[in-house]
Amino acid sequence: MTENIKSVFSICSTLIENQYYKKFGFVGDIYHCRGFYERYIAMKEALAFHNLDYKTDYSILKPDSFPYGDKSEMMQVILNMEEVPEVFVCANDSIALSLTDALLALGYKTPKDICVIGFDNTVESQINKPSLTTIDIDKKALGRQAITTLIEKIKHPQSLNRTIYLNTNIIYRDTTPAIYKRT
Repeated sequence: MTENIKSVFSICSTLIENQYYKKFGFVGDIYHCRGFYERYIAMKEALAFHNLDYKTDYSILKPDSFPYGDKSEMMQVILNMEEVPEVFVCANDSIALSLTDALLALGYKTPKDICVIGFDNTVESQINKPSLTTIDIDKKALGRQAITTLIEKIKHPQSLNRTIYLNTNIIYRDTTPAIYKRT
């Protein structure tokens, strides 16, 4: 599995400490998978660590059946929010890019008005305008580890199961403040 908690906690803490952001929302179905849930919990833990309250109203926590990739649907949800947060942490890059498109269509500017953070470092996150701040997964290392683990399990079927977390890296781009080093 990818390491989710440390990286999301770190980027949220950095935005709180250096830019004084206080209003964070999460976008995605937190019950879709363990990774999405861990990212959500990490955001909430960063807020608690900095003595900030988490307001569910800042988040878009719809089930997987919600069309997260539909810009007009996303726009409608944002329009229905009483208050839009300063930072959106998204379950993945695909959701983050759709959200960014919806925010731009509604007249918000990233990161001036709202910061958006993705997860996965997809090719689209790099070429999108604005480019997306994201958390990078070493996909080759993840694949190698999966194959190694599978081979070991085949060789030793009685061995105990284990969970292996692979490190992730934060990549700051255009959807967060420019004070950070770009990659």
